[in-house]
Parts: sequence; C-alpha cells; structure tokens
Amino acid sequence: MTTLFNFNLAKSTGVIYYSKKDIIRKFSLTTNKRKLLNEYKGFKWYFEKSKIKIKNKTPLIEYFKKENYINLPLIKGNKVPFWHSIKETKSLIEILINHYLKVWPKNNITPYHGDLTIENVLFENFNNPIIIDWEFFKKNELWGLDICHLLIASVTLPSLSKKKNKIPNSELEVFEILWKNFFKQKKIHYLKEPIKYLSKINKTKLFKEKENDFIRKISNFQKNQILEVIKN
Repeated sequence: MTTLFNFNLAKSTGVIYYSKKDIIRKFSLTTNKRKLLNEYKGFKWYFEKSKIKIKNKTPLIEYFKKENYINLPLIKGNKVPFWHSIKETKSLIEILINHYLKVWPKNNITPYHGDLTIENVLFENFNNPIIIDWEFFKKNELWGLDICHLLIASVTLPSLSKKKNKIPNSELEVFEILWKNFFKQKKIHYLKEPIKYLSKINKTKLFKEKENDFIRKISNFQKNQILEVIKN
C-alpha cells in the first residue's frame, strides 16, 4: 500500500509511505535539490554516529539525485508538539541533551541539525530519542548550537503560539536550569547573544527558505528576558 502523507503545493514537495517496504520517501518536483541532499547527509551522519538500529537493523538511507527523492526508514515514536511548555517537556529535553552529549563529537566545530526543536524528535516510549528532519543540516558549526536552538525554542515557542509577548517567570526558571547545566563554564562567543547569532545564521543561503522561523518572531521584550537569565 502506498500513502501520500502530505504535499506542499507552494514548495512542490511531499512525503509518501510505502507500507510493503516500510519506507518513507521524501520528494521534490522542483530542480532545487539542496534540502533533500542536506537531509540525506544529515541522516546518514546521524545514524552512523548514533548507531541507532530500527528493527535491529542499521537504517538504510538512499538518495536518488536524478529523480530528486530520498528513501528513509519508517521511524516510529511519540512526537511532542512545540507548544507544550518547557515545564512539561523538561525531562524529555534532559534526555535529548544527554543524547547530544553522547552522539556529537567533543570538538569546537561539529555537525549542526539546524532546526532542533522538541517537535523534530521522536521518543520511543518517551525515552530513546531519534532526531528527524535534517533538511537544514550543516557539516560545520559551533559545538552546542543545536542545544542553544532547542532551549530557546522550548522557552519561546509556547508563548509565541499563544501570541503572548511575555515568557512566564516559571518557564524562565526551568530554562535557566537547563541552560546553565549544559553551558556551565563554556566559553563560546555566541553565548553572549545567542538569538542574534541564530538570526545571523538564518540569513545565510542555506536557511533563507526556512519557513515560519520562530527566531524572527521573538519580540525584543522576550529577547531581553532570555538575555537577563543567561547573564545572571
């Protein structure tokens, strides 16, 4: 059985599920192959480094350049919506951070997912995270930037989804604990103004097609709330 999961008319991209082969096919009808190639490279790197197995097998990722599609294994797991508060997702974020520390190399420059939010992770029984959607993958970026993106997304997206200009103090407190536990004693220049650094990256050619980028929607008041927590 073949099922079309979705088709984005504006981007001419879609996702198909092939039940007999248990694979997901992502395709594009345009000549722009960048995102599919990024996703292929990102998944390939991630599966090799994390040594994740699906149905006790090493996942097979295939890229068909001429036909402009990639085949990915069907990954089953629980997905958490981005609008859940950081208080609700704290334990899952901690699991994901530990996963990052285990998988990512301890180098100053490392691979970068580029859009790590709680919604781009599948949790098996709300444990054992598998990161998905690698279309903004970069081979070289500063260590920890994915966790920086994850934490800022986790504390701002719930408020942005409710069109609230202020992040509740109770959520900022959780953000502070997670941020300082991960970045304690780390001297990385983007930590002084992380939102500004992420905004700069998202203006590059790789990210110019990033839809609904929450970084652009964070208000100055919310930026100041976050900076105040980080600088304390």
